Amino acid sequence: MFYELPPTAAPIRFSDYIKSVFNNKKICVEEITGHLKKFLNVKHISFVSSGRSALTMIIKVLSKLLNDEKGEIIMPAYTCYSVAASIEKAGKSIVLCDINQDRYGYDLNRLKETITQDTLAVVVPHFCGIEANIDGVKKVIGDRKIFIIDDAAQGFGISYHGQKLGARGDVGFYSLGRGKNLTIGRGGIIVTNNEKIAEIINKYFATEDTENFEVINEYKVRHREEVVNSTKRSQYQRLLPSFAKASEDKVLRSFSAVGHPAFGGIRNDKLSKRWFYQIIDHIELLALIFFMNPFCYWFVKRMPFLKIGVTEYSTNFQTKALSMSKVSLLSNIFYKLDVYNNHRVILCKKYLDYFLDVNGIQIPKMDEDDDKGLLRFPILMEDITKRDKVLKELHRLGVGTYYPEPIHKIPQLDNYGFNRAEYQNSEYVAEHLVTLPTHPLVNEKIQLRIMDSIANIVK
Repeated sequence: MFYELPPTAAPIRFSDYIKSVFNNKKICVEEITGHLKKFLNVKHISFVSSGRSALTMIIKVLSKLLNDEKGEIIMPAYTCYSVAASIEKAGKSIVLCDINQDRYGYDLNRLKETITQDTLAVVVPHFCGIEANIDGVKKVIGDRKIFIIDDAAQGFGISYHGQKLGARGDVGFYSLGRGKNLTIGRGGIIVTNNEKIAEIINKYFATEDTENFEVINEYKVRHREEVVNSTKRSQYQRLLPSFAKASEDKVLRSFSAVGHPAFGGIRNDKLSKRWFYQIIDHIELLALIFFMNPFCYWFVKRMPFLKIGVTEYSTNFQTKALSMSKVSLLSNIFYKLDVYNNHRVILCKKYLDYFLDVNGIQIPKMDEDDDKGLLRFPILMEDITKRDKVLKELHRLGVGTYYPEPIHKIPQLDNYGFNRAEYQNSEYVAEHLVTLPTHPLVNEKIQLRIMDSIANIVK
């Protein structure tokens, strides 16, 4: 009763959190930016408050690049609700395309029919970290002026053909939210090798209304010294605690989300808001560290106001910079990404071998080029009744579903008038999907119990 595994987890040690509090934040930003550029093989990186913030920003930047000439974004009919919410928040129209049941990527024949002259971009999410055939999407697009957004929210650190997911499109992003490959509670990363997109990002964030829309990006890092030398000491510095008074540079960094690269002064109405969000960040991180323990997770899951495991559609989210404290934490725990993903590889290979010849269960079609460190291991169970029994009996071991309904069934999107007959694969996946845990809290004994239990139920 007092033990329950979460469906996903990337544990954070309390010592890593404490270290991040006292780190030199400027050095941490520079270090993690350099590490990520090399690790992902990208030229440009920006840190934002969440994965959905990243996607919202990307869509706005791409639209600006084409002078707002196009208004449609194509996305899978079965994927994270945040993708649809980000498109709506960016002021664009959602266009759905059905998926395939083999790898949960686009049905390319349907994608060909879905693209129009008004298509600005195609979002390509890698479901559970399974590469979604970006090469096939590129062939469908051809030489048309349509961007590919490489959505690696569930694939941070996973490779395909020697390239990292998220870095294979025109622009990509990662999520550092709760339940992802690596987590800092909330956070996102935008990456691109496209110089024009990077230039627009820098110019856009240098001029946009920074109270509502901003990012810690390379423009700010490159111009930091110029900013520090040209900005007078804030009259509000006396209000800060001692650890933030060490230098004007630290003050500016602590409040980097309240001004563009010229920083334009720190306004009093934003000061208290900034500190409020910093306090909330630390509370969330401490809660995440504590409650991810299986002996605690069962308790928080049963607190309805926390909505643990609940999937909701909402455009009510902030689009802002990632706090410097969280960038510091990311710098401290980045080394764990490969460790955690390697653990996932071991478990996923065992799932693949075990369920390969089990009747009534469909496993993903993965080849030798696939990095098998999946965030969760998805299977499709032919018998819905047996699927429901699996979910009921094994939920304490981290076995679950994913998104409860396809995108076209979200009530808030009824105004689109989606034709459900066009998304049959998406509906089938939503009804038959079961996901198995692959995270570091799952040991060999737990995995064997999960596999044997499912096999017995299916038989």
